[in-house]
Amino acid sequence: MNDLKRQLRVEAERIEPARDGFERTLARVGRIRRRERLLAGGVAFVFAGFVVGTAMVMLRHQSVAPPPVRPGTQTASPAETTLSGSAVAAALSDGDIWVVTCDPCGAIRAGDVGHVDAASGRVLTSTAVQAPYGLAVAEQAVWVISGDASLIRIDPANGQVTSTTQLQLPEALDPGDGRFLPLAVAAGEGAVWVTSGRGALARIAPATNEVSGVTSLPGDTTGSVVVGEGRVVVAENVLGIFGIDPMTGDVTSRVPIARGDERLAVDSIAAGGGSIWVTGNWTRPNPGQSTPDYIDWTPTGEAGLVRLDPRTLAPLEFYPYDEHQRIFYQERAVWAVSANDRAVSRTDPETGQVSAPVTIPPSQHFLGVAAREILTLDEEGNLHRIPAPSS
Repeated sequence: MNDLKRQLRVEAERIEPARDGFERTLARVGRIRRRERLLAGGVAFVFAGFVVGTAMVMLRHQSVAPPPVRPGTQTASPAETTLSGSAVAAALSDGDIWVVTCDPCGAIRAGDVGHVDAASGRVLTSTAVQAPYGLAVAEQAVWVISGDASLIRIDPANGQVTSTTQLQLPEALDPGDGRFLPLAVAAGEGAVWVTSGRGALARIAPATNEVSGVTSLPGDTTGSVVVGEGRVVVAENVLGIFGIDPMTGDVTSRVPIARGDERLAVDSIAAGGGSIWVTGNWTRPNPGQSTPDYIDWTPTGEAGLVRLDPRTLAPLEFYPYDEHQRIFYQERAVWAVSANDRAVSRTDPETGQVSAPVTIPPSQHFLGVAAREILTLDEEGNLHRIPAPSS
């Protein structure tokens, strides 16, 4: 194991601007998993992805028509079964909401994946799974990543688990210790893609539910993944983004997002409208902590949104943001959710104009945007609709 640590440390220092990267990996995975529980629904996939803030919710399964409700609110009828716990991820697809909950959350805790009708607010199915914290909806299935390093496939028609794929690093990447430590999941371009906190991207074939390849990536910077505009793109912090060939899984481009001597620490990615979109915090070199072989990047206090060419991944437009936000593309716009889930804004992809933020009430928790409405859940499981900004 000591030889492995030395090997990974040498490789990490060669390809990434971070000291002691391997020793910080496990701690970093824990931090990113907590963040990815908020981001997981926001990683892009063939349908649109959305994000839900951590909150205690109670979703009720209905077998009868919902009762009359107040304008802007949908309230469930008395429960036959319940889906409760901390809502850690959500996705919208074809008018339905898929929400991941756990109570309590953790690598060995059970959780649920609920299928909720967005029009009525009723729970259609509830599926018990082990330690869920991220999901994607595409390739005719719901894909859930689990804290036990597995990818769970759920049939969206009936909520049944149809397969579980165990994720493990190949011997060539990590001899003697194959723990995968999944971070984020996306689906599209004929495959399911799962990033690892130990520097890897797994490609799973939906036809067989087997891992068809694993791509080596920097271990201390790998984060979220997006599929769209014919590309698979992985966030790599101050290294920028890595473009992946969806057919082979090979890294085809490594593009730092630079503005003068500054670099964007890429954290969130979206695809849509003929572009790739990234956001994060701007950083600059810290001469006092840098050496000829190592650059220490220090946050400037600014955040930004950058539009990229989908073919070359080169930056095309830079937009300022008041704070670091996670993003997704839906309804011909880029939507940004504030770090505390209390505000949602819309960026016009043609003009770059950012709308005034819409405030989410403290008792409600953001799910996503559909039909120009912001969908939220309150702590009693009621679905609310807030008019979304149009510009």
